[in-house]
Amino acid sequence: MSAARVLVVEDDPDIAALLTRRLTRLGHAVEAVGTGSAALAAATRAVPDLVLLDILLPDTDGWTVLRELRARPGLAEVPVVVVSILDAPDDADARPGISGHLTKPFRTTELDRAVAPFLSPTPDETPP
Repeated sequence: MSAARVLVVEDDPDIAALLTRRLTRLGHAVEAVGTGSAALAAATRAVPDLVLLDILLPDTDGWTVLRELRARPGLAEVPVVVVSILDAPDDADARPGISGHLTKPFRTTELDRAVAPFLSPTPDETPP
């Protein structure tokens, strides 16, 4: 089974490194970018299997990035897990297109649970 491609969109270098390190240890291929424009370029260049998206970005907000992803052919169905200091919207209709939400700060176990539904197990994780 091949590794999943994960796009991490996070402007805080420490959090980006933490997400990248954990997902890489789980056997996935990770690309980390720090801006919304870089995220759209990266996703267009190589369609990810999952996007982890911060909302508070320096050039645009994550909601705009999400809308752009949902509007682009080939990217509209890519799962997007919001990773933000902002709490998840109470109203499920408030932010259509979100596949999951992880509130900062988080534990790696919470990260694992948030991404598990969207990433196929790597060979080391496959049950016997």
